[in-house]
Amino acid sequence: VGGADWTPIIVQPEMPSPAWTTLVKTDLGQIFANEKGMTVYAFNGKLDQIKKLICDDACLDQAWIPVSASADSPPIGDWSVKKGEDGKRYWAYRGAPLFTFFKDKVPGDAIGGQYASGVNIFGNWNPIVRIPY
Repeated sequence: VGGADWTPIIVQPEMPSPAWTTLVKTDLGQIFANEKGMTVYAFNGKLDQIKKLICDDACLDQAWIPVSASADSPPIGDWSVKKGEDGKRYWAYRGAPLFTFFKDKVPGDAIGGQYASGVNIFGNWNPIVRIPY
């Protein structure tokens, strides 16, 4: 069947996510959020550079709230649990720590992507977009 214009596809089940996650529709597409519908961001980059030049620990602590995990939270799919420097357990997505943003006020807000990131020079906080939309 087909010919040169045909391409096979692989159909597979959607990756699982923790029970506390929800999905919300935004201008970015459908993104993962916490149980209250607030956007969850994954940080990728060099946080030490951001702390030195843009937003120190106090600034980051005010703006970014780590997504905490209970002592018995198991990893699932691309979602894992890491232990922070404070000894508490936090969620991560594909190894990147997860946060919520203090200026997101209602479910679907996703305005934290450029906050204290050095305009992507040192890294950024990205909402986790569900694919396919």
